Amino acid sequence: MDKQQEQEKSISLSDIWYAIWKHRLIVLLITFIITAIGGTYTFFIAKPDYKSSSNVIVVVQTQSTNPMYGNETVDYNNSLRVVNTVGDLAKDDVVLNPIALKYNTEGVTTSSLRSGVSVKVSATSFMVTVSVVHRDPEMARILTDAVVESLIDVCENNDAVSELKVKLAQTRKASTAVYNSPNKTLYLGVSFLGGLVLACVIAFIIEFASNTFRSKNEIEDLFPNINIVGKFYDDEEAKKRNKASHNRQASRLIKKSLKGFEPYNSLISNIYYSSPENPPRAIVVTSSNSGELKSKTVANTAYCAVINGKKVVVLDLDTRKPTQHKIFGVSKSKGYIDYVGGKLGLKDIIKHTSVGVDIITTGINIVNPNALVASSKTKELIEELKKIYDYVFIDTPPVLNCTDVLHIAPLADGVVFNIAVAETKKAIVKESISQLKTANINIIGINCTKYPWHVKNDYYYVYKDSYGVDALAAEEAALQAVYDEEKEAEKEEESL
Repeated sequence: MDKQQEQEKSISLSDIWYAIWKHRLIVLLITFIITAIGGTYTFFIAKPDYKSSSNVIVVVQTQSTNPMYGNETVDYNNSLRVVNTVGDLAKDDVVLNPIALKYNTEGVTTSSLRSGVSVKVSATSFMVTVSVVHRDPEMARILTDAVVESLIDVCENNDAVSELKVKLAQTRKASTAVYNSPNKTLYLGVSFLGGLVLACVIAFIIEFASNTFRSKNEIEDLFPNINIVGKFYDDEEAKKRNKASHNRQASRLIKKSLKGFEPYNSLISNIYYSSPENPPRAIVVTSSNSGELKSKTVANTAYCAVINGKKVVVLDLDTRKPTQHKIFGVSKSKGYIDYVGGKLGLKDIIKHTSVGVDIITTGINIVNPNALVASSKTKELIEELKKIYDYVFIDTPPVLNCTDVLHIAPLADGVVFNIAVAETKKAIVKESISQLKTANINIIGINCTKYPWHVKNDYYYVYKDSYGVDALAAEEAALQAVYDEEKEAEKEEESL
């Protein structure tokens, strides 16, 4: 396996980003819900508490360092340890029990008081800051003063503590309590980030547990004997144009440009070189399900072939859900069903379009079209069209929707099978391919549609090394020549 295939099989950052973008509505919804839950808790459920503080100076008595001469000094290292001991003492039961007993009617207990008391000891001075957190701001202030007073009393009167030889002095009464928690900004931020992470994980799991194809290499691994003949990237710009025009069918024909025709040129070339000794001319385009752009592929491939100088007809045999007449802007009446029913001849059902593609529409509606597609008249029609046209592109219903394609495809030279990458499940594709093989239908190749835009590898496909480079270059040159001729003709018309 080459380096490029290894890269496509691994999960890259672009894969993760694509999964998130593809499921962006889920990501937004989950993120919003988790953020809303966090906001509800922060503003309506969580009870606020308040904090009051007071400072205490710890005075350490001097110690005699030379009793003979009466010298006295302070051992600062030992004194700092004493200050830290006083700080620890502020949360001890000996200090807190009298306060809990005094304010028992207010719901104060030793454990609840200890959880609300915090002590900060200065590293550079003898200052100790005692703080108390309580849901009632006034009670927070009262309890702070009570803790400080109890601490001073213990240091003065407790026999064990008095050995520290310290004296405490409260610098000021407890401050007015201020709002302490919850931190609304922090809670909302954590809720948003947590929701976003959870949503991205869920989107990632949905994408990679969906059992769909991530790249053409996965298709090649599952169907090693079938060539990839086309690859069409997911066209976000086309989606925007379709949405803006409110007319999806009319916007399905691509704009005349080298860039627009490039993938269709490649598809035509790969169809031709799938059997260069006897190139396919009557080609069925189908898929497993609807929504895999088979009708769009038929219409635009035919259009591209016409631009390349070929004589082309589109035969719409998707009698249950016809589309081609909408794409090319012609009437559906007087078509295939009328011909097979013996009401009209071949010349009566061929319609000429403004883009140069001839089309045979489905015709009138009938209850059971399956009986018609299986008739000898369908084979006769396809054979007659092959005598007149260079290419006959046939649009059929999806394989799993009905059995029509199993009757139509054997009458053509082969089938191009569309797979909407990252959408169609592997099991469904396997079932469809199996049905075609069981019917001994020639599968020209697989055409990848809606290819993820984040998977960018070489643009030309299976026959690139053997045939494709020269053929594609020649077709592009021919296409450019047609454009140049049309441009010159337009200039001459304008001058006249």
